[in-house]
Amino acid sequence: MTGRTSILLGASVALILVTAVGAILALASLSAGGAVTVGSQPIFETAIGYDRTAERLLELDPPDLDAADRAARQALRLNPYDNGAWLRRTLIEARRRGVLGPAGLSLLRNSYDLVPFDPVFGRWRVGFALEHWTELDPELRRAVKSEVDVIAGSSSRGRLIQTLRAVQDPSGRLTGALWAAGLLRRR
Repeated sequence: MTGRTSILLGASVALILVTAVGAILALASLSAGGAVTVGSQPIFETAIGYDRTAERLLELDPPDLDAADRAARQALRLNPYDNGAWLRRTLIEARRRGVLGPAGLSLLRNSYDLVPFDPVFGRWRVGFALEHWTELDPELRRAVKSEVDVIAGSSSRGRLIQTLRAVQDPSGRLTGALWAAGLLRRR
């Protein structure tokens, strides 16, 4: 074996080991709530681990809003482009206050500024926005309508119509029903 071959083999083995250790740490951080720690010091963190923790905390009865908010903030610290974390924080604000309020509106606006048309969270976000329709300013309402128009042109059209029809807030329900009727006419 030549010197060059030995170096390549050594580098390949090192790369495999680093990849394996990274994968193990990532899996461990998912099951450990977002971070693998030594003592109180995190040695490996993942935004998705914090996201999953926030989701679980919001599903509790009653939900642990403070802990879920901390987890969502940690996810955003690691990945400020995590639209799911922005939306979880928006939901938490609305649940805490019963309305979106200035903080919730700002978080929802951040979500639309970050991802105007979200293929993962779009239908949920439209439904949520319609539940708070009277609180939205004209700019946010336009963003919601634009997202509806984009989703309507996708394979999620039928599920979008279900979302629009499921809105409970009276003002949002009327808007959703009108949009759904328009989508059905445009088939």
